[in-house]
Amino acid sequence: MWQVKRFNELTVTDLYQLLALRAQVFVVDQQRVYQDPDGRVAASNKVRGQGFGGQLLDKIMQTIQQEFPGRQIEIEAQVQVEDFYKRVGFVSEGEPFIYKSTPHIKMVHEPM
Repeated sequence: MWQVKRFNELTVTDLYQLLALRAQVFVVDQQRVYQDPDGRVAASNKVRGQGFGGQLLDKIMQTIQQEFPGRQIEIEAQVQVEDFYKRVGFVSEGEPFIYKSTPHIKMVHEPM
């Protein structure tokens, strides 16, 4: 089950588990050694590729609509997940660029 929590709602255990997951995904799995966290979406390799991405995107979009109504959303997505974000209306802008040794693309979503 997906959960959305504000930072001040996280327990110490929640925070530790999130940081451990991010280290596994971004430092170990993707072999990107740099300071974290920076706000990226992370999925454990235990659930990656099992179809949970759509549920996660739906939850993210609901939260954005509730917290930032009427505002355009801009992200810098890894090129490998560009189509993932296109499924909910993000549009790519410009050319891919390298950030932290990984190809990224700017994407925008019109206000909701």
